[in-house]
Amino acid sequence: MTNRHLAPEFQTIEHINLPAPQRFNTSKGIPVYTLPDDQIEVLKLELIYPGGIIYQPKNLVSRFTSELITEGTTHFNSFELAEKIDSLGSYLFSGIDYDSSSLNLYSLSRNMEESLNILWEVLRHAHFPEDELETLREKKKQDFQINQNKVSFLAKRAFLTALFGKNHPYGNQAEAADYDQIQRKDLVQFFESNYHQQPIAIVLAGKIPPQINQWLEDGLAGFPNLSNLNQELPTIPTFDASKNIHLDKEEALQTALRIGKISIDRNHPDYAGAQLLNLIYGGYFGSRLMKNIREEKAYTYGINSFFAPLKHATYWCISTEVGTAFTNDTIEQSFLELRKLQNEAVSTAELIRVKNYWKGRIQRNLDGVFTASDQLKNLLINDLDFDHIERTIKTIDEIDSRQLMEIANRHWDIDELQVVTVGKKS
Repeated sequence: MTNRHLAPEFQTIEHINLPAPQRFNTSKGIPVYTLPDDQIEVLKLELIYPGGIIYQPKNLVSRFTSELITEGTTHFNSFELAEKIDSLGSYLFSGIDYDSSSLNLYSLSRNMEESLNILWEVLRHAHFPEDELETLREKKKQDFQINQNKVSFLAKRAFLTALFGKNHPYGNQAEAADYDQIQRKDLVQFFESNYHQQPIAIVLAGKIPPQINQWLEDGLAGFPNLSNLNQELPTIPTFDASKNIHLDKEEALQTALRIGKISIDRNHPDYAGAQLLNLIYGGYFGSRLMKNIREEKAYTYGINSFFAPLKHATYWCISTEVGTAFTNDTIEQSFLELRKLQNEAVSTAELIRVKNYWKGRIQRNLDGVFTASDQLKNLLINDLDFDHIERTIKTIDEIDSRQLMEIANRHWDIDELQVVTVGKKS
């Protein structure tokens, strides 16, 4: 019997089994990646498109298109479409981020052909009804008004604009007036330009019927090949340390804090080491920031740091909300913990613990074909191969404290950090 009074022994993760996706191409040359598992009766299919936020002609168009794409076609209204999907025990939904969009279908494998017919109906005949647009518009406007009173929402917006500039899609922020500017024709045009074509890639995970290749060929027949969607993006502005930002919110009970910078991207040889450093610094519940700011000083319920890797840039950020009286010291303590990583070697015990935590997180993210397919998609849209994960694990195993100090000094210059605060003046 397990003794509940004793903590389990610490065990290091020696090996991670990486799934090996298989690949074939459609007759149009579209890569199809498969992660088969015949032990489950469900199949997940994801069509990946380049219709992300960076491609939208004006604010909100890509997100509204994504949210309304499954809300009715020329043949079926939203209720009828949902009823058809539900009757098959399937689930159809869309996804959107800065750099890509997707259509996702979960279905019992035995019902996949019928479920795919509904997906093809959406891709060919999505209608974007005016009444659905108005309903979504009003909901989003209300959400925006509510968020305008949240210091965390305002801080994130101000931080991204400070890093990337208002003219860059990563830094441009929607305003209240933008919601009234969205018209149905905007959504139809964006849909036709970004979805009404062959996808960038297709990912299949689960029990894959042998007829799937033919079903994809038949369903995607007639769609044109991808047009050239290489987007020329504005230059990211040079950081100006004198432009730290405070937005006054006198009624706020807390101050939201964002500190960070444009960072190295996932192709940089130091990136995996920087990720490990970030875990030690503020990337998990046992991090140094949590111990200092939350446990010892009780300034906040939570503080974390993270990398946000996008396709055309990556940024690094410290994020928290603290009592206004503690804002300045939180900033100073955050810098203090950075300096320690630059000047003091991480102990062997802490390094082993954090390496093991990170490998466990990788293992969890690859546990099962559905979660593994999410990781595969992430690699595909960022032009990375599946060996990227294996190279990351190799770095985790080999990197030492001296190398981590060097990385901290190369990439975390405190004078290059943008500071944004939103709340009462402290």
